[in-house]
Amino acid sequence: VGLALYLAVMLWQIWTDAYLAGYFSQGERSLVPMSHGPYQYVRHPRYAAAIVGKVAMALTFASLFGWLLVIAWALLLLNRIALEEKHLRELFGSRYDAYAQTTAKIIPGIY
Repeated sequence: VGLALYLAVMLWQIWTDAYLAGYFSQGERSLVPMSHGPYQYVRHPRYAAAIVGKVAMALTFASLFGWLLVIAWALLLLNRIALEEKHLRELFGSRYDAYAQTTAKIIPGIY
C-alpha cells in the first residue's frame, strides 16, 4: 500500500511541476492565482504530495519513528502554508480569497 501510494505521489508531483513550469514560462503577463491543473483540487499540491509521501514511507517501513516524522513534517509544512497563504493574499487580494473559498488547502473536500 505504501509503495502504491508513493507512486501516486510521484505522479502527482510530476503533474504539479509540469503545470508550474508551463505557468511560469508564459513570460510577462499579469499574474493571477493558479486555479487549473492540480490547483483546481488543492491550493498547495506540492505540500500535499510531500505530506502524503511521508505517510507512504511510514506505511512502507511500518515504523513508529516514521509516523513521528510524518507528524513533525506535516506541522512544519502547515506552518509554511500559513506563511504562503498570507503572502498570496497580499499579492492577489480578493482574487485569492475567492479562490481559497472554493479550493481546499491540502486535502480535497476536507482541509
